[in-house]
Amino acid sequence: MCVQELKSWMPEGGGEDSSNQSGMICSTLLVRPVSKSRIRGIFGFSLVEILVVIAIIAILSAIAIPAIRYTMSQAAESKNRRNAQHLATISAAVIASGHEGTNSVGAWISMLTNGVTVTNSFGESIAYFHTVELKPEDISGLSSYLSVTNSQLSYRPDGTN
Repeated sequence: MCVQELKSWMPEGGGEDSSNQSGMICSTLLVRPVSKSRIRGIFGFSLVEILVVIAIIAILSAIAIPAIRYTMSQAAESKNRRNAQHLATISAAVIASGHEGTNSVGAWISMLTNGVTVTNSFGESIAYFHTVELKPEDISGLSSYLSVTNSQLSYRPDGTN
């Protein structure tokens, strides 16, 4: 009787011990087939689980976005300070090379953006100072760190004129 019950569970063709009619227990382990709907139920996600994951992502992004904005503003301020230092250094080199300079920050920035050629007393070019073209928002950020003293561009690390 046991063998016949096992045969009903076995695929066609039987197993290695399915022909054993001696009443001994079969050595083949048989597993009852599982329906596809049962498999989906085990590995799928419920609506509540998906909503919890979405809520966690929303909370983490709400925490991260202000921190990212703060970091971006600090990076922009650092860039403006660095660019202001470079422009002040270039203007000092231009003045040291014999150029007169100007009396306004905007004129210095436009002069350095267009390029300044410094010549010696014989009319030979000895230096050329040039900066990349700056965007209007970069110029407004630079202006708070620069001032003009005695026709020379000066760097103000505190950001006040």
